[in-house]
Amino acid sequence: MNSPQNEQISIWNTVQELVSLEKDIYKVNERDARNNDKENWRTEYREHLRSKATKRQQLLESLERGLKSCGWDTLRQTRTGTTDHFLPEKDNISRNDNTWKQQTEETHENQSRQVLPSTPREIDSVTCRLDFETRENRDEKLQRTSNCSIREQEVQTEYIQLKRQYDTLLIEKEALEQHCHILENWIQTQRKHIEYYEEELEEMSKKRFPPLKEKTPIQNESKENQSDEGNEKAIVWKASRQLQNITESIQEQMQLRYSLQEQVDSLEQHKEALESSVNHLQTTKEELQDNIRKMESKVQKLEQKKQISLDTLHSMFEQIQTEVSRCTRGKYQVTQLATDVLHTISSHDRVDNICQQPESTMNTNAITIKAISKLQEKIHTLEDALIQSQEETNRYKKALHALREEHEMTIQRYGKEFQMLEELYQVRLRQCRSNKGHKNRPILSQLR
Repeated sequence: MNSPQNEQISIWNTVQELVSLEKDIYKVNERDARNNDKENWRTEYREHLRSKATKRQQLLESLERGLKSCGWDTLRQTRTGTTDHFLPEKDNISRNDNTWKQQTEETHENQSRQVLPSTPREIDSVTCRLDFETRENRDEKLQRTSNCSIREQEVQTEYIQLKRQYDTLLIEKEALEQHCHILENWIQTQRKHIEYYEEELEEMSKKRFPPLKEKTPIQNESKENQSDEGNEKAIVWKASRQLQNITESIQEQMQLRYSLQEQVDSLEQHKEALESSVNHLQTTKEELQDNIRKMESKVQKLEQKKQISLDTLHSMFEQIQTEVSRCTRGKYQVTQLATDVLHTISSHDRVDNICQQPESTMNTNAITIKAISKLQEKIHTLEDALIQSQEETNRYKKALHALREEHEMTIQRYGKEFQMLEELYQVRLRQCRSNKGHKNRPILSQLR
């Protein structure tokens, strides 16, 4: 059978191996944060972490066996009140006051050292778990942020911060529950001490002051009996004082427990408020996305209408331009023909005298004059058509200008609506940030 010294050395070596194993796990998590984009590294990381976890479980089992062999039942026996082995037998009444104070101080020191058992390891394991969860969803988060706008990214970062604060509050809540559990154990041990003192006081009072039936008249007491009586009174007085001090300390611990319970309740309320704010932010984000999609669809429809109207106006303007050019060419041809006819008539007048012209020539001249008048009428109608086409062109230009103004006014109106939505979103963000602070944070920092 191994000696106690060898068992303590083996327990110490097991604890050192556990500490080095936790350091290795932390380093593996850091390497995974640097190489999260490599799939083969992620599989290797999972296998390595699984092997480390099995090794840690084996070390914990061996440590538990070593502690059982040393006299402790479990790893958490230090939390369930281990001060009972300091108490002597009930018949041993001659306890020294200084020894009792020294033992209680050692008990408090042991309990104060046992308040935070392996806190860094638990915190590291919690952070490793949180890092692993965030790394699992990192690729999806990057794909979402690449397709989102700047405001959506801000909402997403705010959501992540609130999630981290929620996790830290959960850790603080667990620590407070551990403190409450330790205080309850300490109160139980103090109650055991009080019961022990009450029994001692009862036995001493029975010895010093027997019942009335058993009392006999005291005669000729010696000086030794008087000194014993004085010593017993002093012991009773000291025990009563110690009992009073213990009751006062128990009352203080009960008040501290009530305050810790109130802080736990406030943390629960703050947790619910954070969850509601996160849900509110999520709904606000969805509403903003819907409004942005609606505005984009409206802007696209307006752009399509504008393009269609511009195309129709351009086609109509081209038709008017072709009609004007055709009318101008016809007017030029008619004018040229009229000048040719007049030139022909004048040349005939110079060659032959009008009085000597035959009747056929006069008929030809009348027909020519009629043709010229018809051509002049046609010229006038073409000029009227040209004026009408110019007026229609001006009207279409005015309609195009009005359409452009309406389009600009619509864009301004939607811009104002979007600005109002953005201001409302900023107000809600400020409200959520103001709800994040709570009054119990300095108390929690003092408790740490």
